[in-house]
Amino acid sequence: MKRVILPLILFLFFIGESIFVDLVGGQVFGSDRIFVPHFVLMLLILIGIFYDEKQAIYQGIIFGFLFDIYYTDVIGIHMFMYGFIAYMMGIAKRMLHSNLFITLLLAILSITLLETFSYGVYSLVGKSDMTWESFANFRLLPTLVLNTVYVIISYYPMHKLLFRMKKINKEVV
Repeated sequence: MKRVILPLILFLFFIGESIFVDLVGGQVFGSDRIFVPHFVLMLLILIGIFYDEKQAIYQGIIFGFLFDIYYTDVIGIHMFMYGFIAYMMGIAKRMLHSNLFITLLLAILSITLLETFSYGVYSLVGKSDMTWESFANFRLLPTLVLNTVYVIISYYPMHKLLFRMKKINKEVV
């Protein structure tokens, strides 16, 4: 049962991204900006920092692949980037103290990496006709704001849950 909890939570967040886009979209905020929720990636960052970096990498590859299949036309971008970002968060965890401020900085860096890499690949294959300025103003900045707010809201509940799960796993082993 314990092995199912994290994938189940990630799956619920995966579905939550789609529901958020359908219900909340940019029109609710009264702008033509594109708000892209990356709830699964933010949770993967928290898993990598507070629980287990290997688990974050494996789950990142799996859910990145699901994201590519379900949402995108180019397979592999999110699968690679989710796994890569989870790996980088594991390295950062060993170098930096884990607190809200550092987690926010890592989340902002991760979103910037993911969105910029995706923009670059889509521009390269001709799927995006946005200029860099349009991308930065209408997609990247609103996405950063949305996901930063999400990390601030979910940081303490997820921190507590992940530490509890880590403690339970240590007691079982």
